[in-house]
Amino acid sequence: MMDNKELSDTDEIFTLSEAANYLKLAERTILRMVQRKEIPAFKIASQWRIRKLMLDEWLYTQTTIPSVQQADAADKTPVSRMVDPKYMIPDIQPGTKPEILDALTDPLSQDISRGELDSFRRELLHREEMASTALGHGFAVPHLRQPQNNPLNGPLVLIGRCPAGCDFVALDHNPVYLFFLVVSRSEYSHLNILSKIFGLMHLHGALELFMEDREKPDFEEILVRLEGRLYANTPELVFNTDSPRTSQNKKGGSL
Repeated sequence: MMDNKELSDTDEIFTLSEAANYLKLAERTILRMVQRKEIPAFKIASQWRIRKLMLDEWLYTQTTIPSVQQADAADKTPVSRMVDPKYMIPDIQPGTKPEILDALTDPLSQDISRGELDSFRRELLHREEMASTALGHGFAVPHLRQPQNNPLNGPLVLIGRCPAGCDFVALDHNPVYLFFLVVSRSEYSHLNILSKIFGLMHLHGALELFMEDREKPDFEEILVRLEGRLYANTPELVFNTDSPRTSQNKKGGSL
């Protein structure tokens, strides 16, 4: 199993001030962007931190201009509309990173070829070797560094839960219990989804909600409840709740 010493040198953690200097922006501007969930960030001891690798990924998406339709769909579609019961695994067993990723991606075997699945798993593991996607608070967000290499167009979020917890080389050195695997070939949508997940999982008691029902957890309903809390004071975000379910997502389709 990997340990923290095996992480890449690119796994650097920025303070807001350091991120501001890196982007050549004012620190208060970075803070506003973090608070609006425009940049993926997390907290350690109530202090905002930004992982350089994820900041670089976000920066890359800013070099491409999405179409109005892409931006609108990414902004208005909540995470709860990107999940499907067939892509939810509530009882992943503790294991190594490759074993966890294999279990998490196993439902995709019904949609893509064995070769595509193996290639996807290798790229996910390579991303983890660069820097762990477990940023603390008991959850991780495995994803490809290059979204265009995803096996499906998406947007799609696979959810896996490990009730016993596992070592996923989390930033806070604590076990990881919940996994959100992001699948989207759109760079804009990719970072947008990550930001939404970070926002939801930093709500008080979010992880506990996912861990409560040991038998038949309704992950989609939990996401809907958390989104209601997160966006209760943000009326300008009007989600497209009539968007198609991810069960309609087909390889090479429009989703």
